[in-house]
Amino acid sequence: MEDNLKRLVSETTRLCREAGHTADPFVIAYVACLQEVQKSWDELTGGAALDAAPYEPALIASLSQFLAGIVTKKDSPYLATAKMQVLMEVSFKKQREGVEGEQAEHEERCGMLSRAITGPRPMRDNTSESYEKMMKLIMEYVCVAAGLDRALTDEFAAQEVRAAMESVFPLSTLARFLTLQQEEKQQQIEELSRITLGICLFNRSVGKSVNALPSVAPAYAPPARNLLHSLEHKIKDLKAELATLQGPSITAKASAMFGLDDAAARERVRLETLNKGHALVMFEQLRSDLLGGMDVAQQLEAEVQQILYQVQETVGSSTAVPKEHVYPLFDRLGALHIALADEMRLLVVRQRLHDEAEALLGGYASVLAVPAKNKARTASAGTTASADTTASALAATSLADPPAMPEGLEYIDAASTSGQEAGQVALSGMCPVALVREGGRLQPARPELGYVHVVGSEEGAYGFSSSDALAAFVADQ
Repeated sequence: MEDNLKRLVSETTRLCREAGHTADPFVIAYVACLQEVQKSWDELTGGAALDAAPYEPALIASLSQFLAGIVTKKDSPYLATAKMQVLMEVSFKKQREGVEGEQAEHEERCGMLSRAITGPRPMRDNTSESYEKMMKLIMEYVCVAAGLDRALTDEFAAQEVRAAMESVFPLSTLARFLTLQQEEKQQQIEELSRITLGICLFNRSVGKSVNALPSVAPAYAPPARNLLHSLEHKIKDLKAELATLQGPSITAKASAMFGLDDAAARERVRLETLNKGHALVMFEQLRSDLLGGMDVAQQLEAEVQQILYQVQETVGSSTAVPKEHVYPLFDRLGALHIALADEMRLLVVRQRLHDEAEALLGGYASVLAVPAKNKARTASAGTTASADTTASALAATSLADPPAMPEGLEYIDAASTSGQEAGQVALSGMCPVALVREGGRLQPARPELGYVHVVGSEEGAYGFSSSDALAAFVADQ
């Protein structure tokens, strides 16, 4: 099968290129496999399967022409569905390989540092310079393993991380550390990286650390909620479209829209229904995966806050706290932060997959589309209705007789432009009454109500959100 499929993909790609089209090799291969499963080209192959003996050159040429006709068709729900299935699978694989590649690169970097620290002969001599060099190597491992990369390039961040690390692992303990077995050394530096990270996180929470970590922890929930909202909106739209495609008059619409007979129109509707159905499943899978990630992140964030509170309660105002009381808390805090950072990276991947899935929607003329003439008619009617509504609203709120102005106030009619000139409208055009009486609410003024200028004031003229607000302002003067 592999040999025949490769030859078909190669020849079909050539034919498409010569015709001025770009066809994805994965899509060609997928469509070829579909043809075999659906027996669409049995008349050409004589029933010979792709995994049979190598096809004759003439058969490869005929099948490639057949495939090229499918993959270059511009208005095809069938091809759009094939692309959706194949290219999303390619995207999943690409994103998975990207995440795995980043993890492998990180693990390799940690492994190189770890071997230099825990190896059988990590130091050549016992001089102070060798000890200091080893401490720097351990700190580099801690920074890489814990994600404190800022300390590798920022002097102030490095000082904070070094202080946190040495509060747990001072230089005086290095000699004993070097006598341990390799497995014990590995375990200790892994714990040290998590505890150091936990200390930096706690210090940030109480305002003591401003360089080692970003001043504000990246929030998972807002971008996740935005992504979930987008997915749910898309799922709702697709369900509505599928319901319409199952309506009784849709075949007649397709027939009139594309100039097809009843059988061809039914097939067109079926293929579009299949396309929308695959899209719905795709977005529902993305939503399900996102919801799982949101649950995990919510649990991690809740436990982070709980641990920070426990550390605060344990430390309090004490200058010295037994390490057996706080080190386990710092260790757990560091581990939780690392897990949460992993979830943040996965959220980025989910967003990319969502964007790629959206880009694969459509690609053909939909039977659900509103004809251009109807669109224009609908838009025109909507505009007229909107204009009528707006005019009615303005007429309802316009002042036929503005209130009498007491001494010190000047009323500027809506027809005048003096109150609307740049720099002449106070409070950036917001209503002062709403601002004072509605708890700081910013309510835009309505120009048709006119403006009131306080004589002698340099603040400009005030506008109002309603006639009642204007009357209230005048009464208060």
